[in-house]
Amino acid sequence: MLGIPVYNRAQWLTRTSKRKNVVAVAGTHGKTTTASMVAMVLLENDLDITALVGGNVRQFPGGENAIGGSGNFFLIEADEYDGAFLGLSPQIAVITNVEFDHPDLFKCLRDVRVAFKKFTRRIETGGSIVICGDDANSSTFMSKACSSKLEVVTYGFARNNLWRAMNVKSNTGGGTTFTVSRADVKKQDVSISLPGRHNVLNALAAIATASCIRDACDASCAAPSPSQRGCHRMKNLLCFDPVMFTALNNYRGIARRMQFVGFFGSCALYDDYAHHPTAIKAAIGAMREQYPEARVTVLFEPHTFSRTFVMLRSFVAALSEVDRVMVTSVYDARTELSALSSNAISGQDISRCIGSNSLYFDSFQDVVRQLLIESSILDSGKYCEGDIGNEIYEEEAENLPDVLTDNVHSVTLILGAGSSVEISAVLLRALRFAELGTKT
Repeated sequence: MLGIPVYNRAQWLTRTSKRKNVVAVAGTHGKTTTASMVAMVLLENDLDITALVGGNVRQFPGGENAIGGSGNFFLIEADEYDGAFLGLSPQIAVITNVEFDHPDLFKCLRDVRVAFKKFTRRIETGGSIVICGDDANSSTFMSKACSSKLEVVTYGFARNNLWRAMNVKSNTGGGTTFTVSRADVKKQDVSISLPGRHNVLNALAAIATASCIRDACDASCAAPSPSQRGCHRMKNLLCFDPVMFTALNNYRGIARRMQFVGFFGSCALYDDYAHHPTAIKAAIGAMREQYPEARVTVLFEPHTFSRTFVMLRSFVAALSEVDRVMVTSVYDARTELSALSSNAISGQDISRCIGSNSLYFDSFQDVVRQLLIESSILDSGKYCEGDIGNEIYEEEAENLPDVLTDNVHSVTLILGAGSSVEISAVLLRALRFAELGTKT
């Protein structure tokens, strides 16, 4: 025995966040994007924060997923899996939405709601809870929060929310523009770089959360206390809102969260982490809103056998909304029990249920190969099958121009949370070669 202590995530978070002002962003969907948006707002307002999110943030140093600060604010994406978020005692908690997920851990929606209810009980007395009022499951926590003397802040599209987004529309920059109001009073028109109404909700959650932090700092100005350390470095509080909206306008996103990868010819390639039917539906909806006349193709890698097995019908329904689907084998993230192994379910089941507009492949490399075959690049003799995914793409991609066009005829959307994380750059290079090959 080496005597080295071993902590689970909840225990580690308890130790790490001790004596910090914790801002915890939780929810089944959207927590990574929301947390990173809040982080950028606070950084632009000169708050010296520590932040930890579940994706690589382009504007963090080195494009990493975490930053370490000397101030007292600790901003974290609070994950419900394995009860990790129960190791936190937040001053401000956010719940973006609550839905059944992680069937390897939770048996039903009720189990998920119980976990989130326990999370809300860990909010510090006198703290704040930011809830999407449009989400029925999240809204059930509001009455309990009020009785616990927590400040309840709601956001959403509906009129009953404190913070609202209105006049939502796609913009020419590939993102979304909307109007923000608080208590029915217009605050600002905001443009974000991300497409989709779900990202409008993420931005609105970030605005509501950052405003709670601003108010906490404002209250501390008259009577500073150790619990509010770090606020002294913030820019003038009167400037907070303009800086906040500017930060959101300049927000550049996260890797694999509706990430625009590039154009090849008249096709736009996007990459997204969506691996739950609801998230898939939102991602597809965003593409339909941004490119209403375009043909949409989805490349999907199912994530975990348990989720694929339990949510098969929902996956089929969500993916059937596009023109073409290419499904790969299931990414077994947790080496699940044999009862939910490849003997019980596979990506082939999803493809078969979708029907004639779907094809199954063992891997993403096979998908790339098929797309190149369709583009006649493999038959041209310029490249052989062995080149697919090799460094040849790295070497020659540097000489490829950005093939930008406003006339997008088709969209290819990569979805999934397994080996798909590495495929987008290879796929773009391959398809650009295919595009160039058809012109030679």
